[in-house]
Amino acid sequence: MFNNKKSHSGNTHMIIGLATVVVLYILNQNYKFIELTLTTQDIIISLIIAAFFSRLPDQDIEGSTINDIVTVGLLGVIIWAFTTGNKTIGIVTALYLVVLQVIGHRGIFHSFGMALIMSAPLYFIKPLFFWIGVISYSGHLISEKEFNLWNEGEWFKK
Repeated sequence: MFNNKKSHSGNTHMIIGLATVVVLYILNQNYKFIELTLTTQDIIISLIIAAFFSRLPDQDIEGSTINDIVTVGLLGVIIWAFTTGNKTIGIVTALYLVVLQVIGHRGIFHSFGMALIMSAPLYFIKPLFFWIGVISYSGHLISEKEFNLWNEGEWFKK
């Protein structure tokens, strides 16, 4: 299952991400690495974050499900930003959308640095969500043997 990095489907990544988070939760419940009290809402949000972030490194694959979800979401943010007068957010989001279109697969998005950057906004919601994002995103990279601090490969489409 893990021998060929091209064999991973989005569902495989999602299963890896969800399983990792569940196993870490169970280990924490047994060994109390950190004091953790979760509401039902926290658990549901955590599982959604794990599923989404475990697929997020593949947002640079044109036509992939995660690329479509991210693109529609970014377009929604751009429309919201310009209709509510938040032009800075709209411009930054539009730039991100442009970058997403020119970045090649397994480029910058397949790095630990991007795991931190993409998960950073979650910290302001709840620090636990940040760590779930980082772990799920990184699990994708590790399962594809693409784990590095900052991608040294080709960043742009050829």
